[in-house]
Amino acid sequence: MKLARVLGHAMAWHVTFAVNSLCHDAKEEDHGPPVGRSRDIGALCLLSCGDAYHAAHHARARAARHAPPGRTDLAHIVMRVGARLGAISLPHAHAE
Repeated sequence: MKLARVLGHAMAWHVTFAVNSLCHDAKEEDHGPPVGRSRDIGALCLLSCGDAYHAAHHARARAARHAPPGRTDLAHIVMRVGARLGAISLPHAHAE
């Protein structure tokens, strides 16, 4: 059980670091200001629960949903379920 916990933490840290490293390794003209030097990486979106939609995250930092229309954002799904159960509130669910 301890090994599973250690491997789970290591996986979470690696995915987080990969998102922050790889999604910021883009040319400025990819998105232009204000998104600047960030991009989306679809292969990491499932592992990061949607955090790899990084360009959208920078464009709409206060929005609960970062995935573009038609894409799955697992973190947003979990937040909406929590909001429907009354556990959390989403004041900026659709912030631009």
